[in-house]
Amino acid sequence: LLIHNTDDGIVYAAILAGSNVCTNIVNYLYAQKMVRFRVQRGISFVGHYRYTKWFFIQSVALTLFSNMDITMLGFLGDQVQTGNYEAAVKIKTLLSALVSSLGNLFLPRLSQFIKEEKMDAYWRTIHKSLSYNSFISIPLIGFFLLESNEVIALLCGGKYLYAGDMMKILVFTVYIIGISTVTGIQILLSMNKERNLLFSSVGG
Repeated sequence: LLIHNTDDGIVYAAILAGSNVCTNIVNYLYAQKMVRFRVQRGISFVGHYRYTKWFFIQSVALTLFSNMDITMLGFLGDQVQTGNYEAAVKIKTLLSALVSSLGNLFLPRLSQFIKEEKMDAYWRTIHKSLSYNSFISIPLIGFFLLESNEVIALLCGGKYLYAGDMMKILVFTVYIIGISTVTGIQILLSMNKERNLLFSSVGG
């Protein structure tokens, strides 16, 4: 709605930064209703670092290979190719977030099932998550195979029509990303296998 030409770069940056800042402020205010924040001294971070370092390294690896495709295309192609590809990737990323968002919601429950050794309930939840992934992603794939050009024209404008053809290829990764959310975040993290998840990310 607000970005129309190359002169709107400042507005674009403000939207990206502002959305992150506002989200964190709202989270902090809401968390105060449940958690009491106070400064403590003499806390040892060594024990926490041992576990969080795997999340940090994985985050770096994910950021690198999530942006590597656009960076490589920028070197190998021209602005038109990069712009069309980036438009398709942004829509694919939005769809992937919709499909994989359930993974983060199920993780605390799955971890609790592991702790309480309720494996039947654990695998039932995993099955529900896989069913949800298929229920959401397969119709999305079908829709974008038929209507990707129209969606791109509506969201991005007529200059990005090549992005519609790219979207028809990229949309299949929505289902694959949903599956990897289940196998990676839900299964490996709930079983305290952060290192395995890191190795799979780096390998990918």
